[in-house]
Amino acid sequence: MNNISIAFNGNKAVKLQKGYVKLGHETNAIFEMPGVPKEIKKIIATNTGFKDILDNKSALIILKKGFKKKQFLLDNNNQHTAQ
Repeated sequence: MNNISIAFNGNKAVKLQKGYVKLGHETNAIFEMPGVPKEIKKIIATNTGFKDILDNKSALIILKKGFKKKQFLLDNNNQHTAQ
């Protein structure tokens, strides 16, 4: 949770809660985020948890009821940030 930040509509980052990590070839980190606004105009997400691993890449998938599932690639080229 110290390496992940998600902010909506230009506001400060929301608090991540009830997180768990599933380790393996593909590592999954899943969190609940209370306080997400009903109307979302902009999301800025950063995950620096893997930045020190050579040739690292991570995928961020946004899941919200009523929205189309969207995947973003986070890596050194975008400073591990998606907008």
